[in-house]
Amino acid sequence: MPNNPSTPLAKPDSTIPRLSLRPSDAAKALDISERKLFSLTASGEIPCVKFDNVKLYRVAALEESLRRKEEETRNGSSVRGKRSKS
Repeated sequence: MPNNPSTPLAKPDSTIPRLSLRPSDAAKALDISERKLFSLTASGEIPCVKFDNVKLYRVAALEESLRRKEEETRNGSSVRGKRSKS
């Protein structure tokens, strides 16, 4: 069967939601460097899943990490140099 561009097998099914991202895509999605992503992973702020030698970042975990960081920022606990009023 010739490879016809109009056949469904010619391109990946874009209707399947991505559950996880490789490090390069996860870093791009967060608009940070891969080095920063690895640092946040090592500190436990952003979890990853390992399959053999492949690290994957669950989209839901990335969204949850952003939500937590947003909440911290609102509360002033992660803003550098900000002093609490006493």
